[in-house]
Amino acid sequence: MIAKTTIGRSFKGCCSYNLQKVEMGQGEILMSQGVRDYDQAAMVADFVRQAKMNPELSRSVWHTAISFAPQDNARLLTNPQLMHQVAKDYLKGMGLEASQYVVVEHRDTDHRHLHIIANRVRSDGNTVGDGHNYSRQTKLMRQIETKYGLTPLIEQQQRHSLENVPERDRSRLAMRDQ
Repeated sequence: MIAKTTIGRSFKGCCSYNLQKVEMGQGEILMSQGVRDYDQAAMVADFVRQAKMNPELSRSVWHTAISFAPQDNARLLTNPQLMHQVAKDYLKGMGLEASQYVVVEHRDTDHRHLHIIANRVRSDGNTVGDGHNYSRQTKLMRQIETKYGLTPLIEQQQRHSLENVPERDRSRLAMRDQ
């Protein structure tokens, strides 16, 4: 799995992008907490209202996209709760479980992926830190892959590195890497 996080300023823009896919039938809201997920304007208002609890924080939008390996598509189809579990573990691991969030699955590409929109201002008014979020989430993704038996990123990278190798050399390289 690969996770990419952006810290931003506009809940309206982030919610608009993600919910547009839902309206087009290319996505689904998987779960939410602390926001009205049935209406985009209400959702944005809920996020903004809580963000105002910490007016000095200019970048209160946490947006993460988590992409699954193509090899995991069959498991995700037979176990729809797996995406929910991965999202919950991610939220907890990054310290976002006590904040507002929405988890949206997008089906607009050939690989399964989800988006997490979260408020960096928690319900108690404290801020969720974003320091070292790249290294923290990379470590967390490896833990989640192991916990649920998902395809490790290292395997994905190795598979892609072999795709452009001539057929006669693939077996030799595959044996070397074992």
